[in-house]
Amino acid sequence: MVEISLFQKHILFLGQPVTSISAVLFALLLSAGAGSQLLQNKFRSGRERQWILRIGLALGVLLILEAFAAPLLLDLLLGAGKVARFAISGIVIAPLGLALGMPFPLGIRILGERSPGLIPWAWGLNAYMTVVGSILSVILALLLGFRANFLIALLLYLAGFVALLRALRT
Repeated sequence: MVEISLFQKHILFLGQPVTSISAVLFALLLSAGAGSQLLQNKFRSGRERQWILRIGLALGVLLILEAFAAPLLLDLLLGAGKVARFAISGIVIAPLGLALGMPFPLGIRILGERSPGLIPWAWGLNAYMTVVGSILSVILALLLGFRANFLIALLLYLAGFVALLRALRT
């Protein structure tokens, strides 16, 4: 949902769909990979709860900023040159991508320690939700708008974090 909404928002800023998809995918893949690597380097067993809370808080703040503050910033910088707008898109997206790169590897790590047999199911569910989420995000964007997509994505992430925290208790 976040990715589809970012594509649309940055089409308006960058001027063309191909440029938007290129900029958003580049920034998200690079920053999400960096977020995953950061998690792998800094993660310590026994601190799962702290990581879940930190990542949840970071995602909450960044998705709210993306929904409300980023459009204002992008509007202010609309007159910049094409290369500058491409760089600005990357800079705006990177913090969110960094945070988005952490939840799945954290969940897989926790699952690997507690129920390794469920890891293939987690990958399958992730793939399924990627397909369903992209279709659903377009439908929801048409009905409610792209800002609502960011907020719905936030609620879904928070629900996932709450479920993960509850699972850690048992």
